[in-house]
Amino acid sequence: IRPVQAGRFFVHPPDEPGRSDLTDITIIPANAFGTGGHATTVLSLLMLDRYLKPGMTLMDIGCGSGILSFAASKAGASLVYAIDNDEDIFNNFNENLQLNHLENANIQLFLGNLPHMLIPVQFDMIVANILPQNMVVVHEETARYLKDDGILIYSGFLFQDLEQTFQDLFSEWFEIISTDQMEEWGAMLLRKKVC
Repeated sequence: IRPVQAGRFFVHPPDEPGRSDLTDITIIPANAFGTGGHATTVLSLLMLDRYLKPGMTLMDIGCGSGILSFAASKAGASLVYAIDNDEDIFNNFNENLQLNHLENANIQLFLGNLPHMLIPVQFDMIVANILPQNMVVVHEETARYLKDDGILIYSGFLFQDLEQTFQDLFSEWFEIISTDQMEEWGAMLLRKKVC
């Protein structure tokens, strides 16, 4: 992978130097999705940079190598739940956790299918960088596990499909606050409606 800057975050492999003026995230590339260079990851990092406030709690759906979880923790999130249904990410996630000196941070990794999990917490923010066919499976959980007035960052869809994606998956529970585009990919920042 090559180093990538997204807002205050700088993602790089261990053999590349970090940047002392930015929030450093070291990632060993593996089979897990998430080297930092894909447009959807950059879009997600940019939205985290703008909207995550210290002390907020966050769920990362489809955490992969851990980039977004680590960025949230380093930006001051008080609790991060990293969720993925791919057991192959376990070793890579934990190796990256150690590389980033976050072993004692309040980051918890959960492997399995989110609809079958019982998580006893609601979050201030959820970030999901996953394809639409995967979001279809978990979109109801984004509403269930997000506090009223909480924020959902969703990337992983083609920008041309933004309106349809919002209508199909989120319009019942969320309102659009902002959108962004990089290359052909899109990201949306949604706020959960107060019941």
